[in-house]
Amino acid sequence: MINWILSFFKSKKQNLVDKYDRLLNESHKLSTINRTASDEKAAQANDVLKQLDELLQEEDKDKYIDDPIERAKKQGNQS
Repeated sequence: MINWILSFFKSKKQNLVDKYDRLLNESHKLSTINRTASDEKAAQANDVLKQLDELLQEEDKDKYIDDPIERAKKQGNQS
């Protein structure tokens, strides 16, 4: 219950990083016991990594505006 409450206050990015780390760790532990289960965990970790990459690209999208007019508008609104 406490972990759920703490995870509520974490950012989505941090939650994905934690989930990725946990899945990779589980995959590594399973690699000596059950190779199929290990591969499944690694695939799940890869899916989480894709979600994290999409999130990071979405965050960075606004930082790299190619249109100079749009960039000026964005910078004007931030001032």
